[in-house]
Amino acid sequence: MKKYSSILFIILLTGCNFNTVYKNREQDKQDAEKVTEKFYSLMNSNNRQKAIKLMSQKLFKITSKEKFNQILDESSKECGNIISDSLIHWETVAVEGTNPKNEYVLIYDVKRDIKNTQEKFTLYKENDSIKILGYDIRF
Repeated sequence: MKKYSSILFIILLTGCNFNTVYKNREQDKQDAEKVTEKFYSLMNSNNRQKAIKLMSQKLFKITSKEKFNQILDESSKECGNIISDSLIHWETVAVEGTNPKNEYVLIYDVKRDIKNTQEKFTLYKENDSIKILGYDIRF
């Protein structure tokens, strides 16, 4: 009886948390890249309002939309328009199971007409779409 109780206890402990973790899957990278490519495309066509819709509302709890727009204005003024971008590093984590989540980090070298930048996007899956949670520009 003691033997069966131990086995049942182990099953209950492990059975409560069935999560599968996937790191750095190519498909996850490609899904995140679609968002950043759309962001750069919208920024190049001066459609900032649509670009901001790619951002998570959680971002604007930390940084107001006005402040975010100021950051974009300053980077454009100091560094110029985006000519091209090149993905230099990426990481993804996808967790499936009882506590699912998807997180992505993409870092780009961005060629601009005045001064080049390095730009880091932190993204995550919000409902069924990937949103930008963080955007860091280094120049």
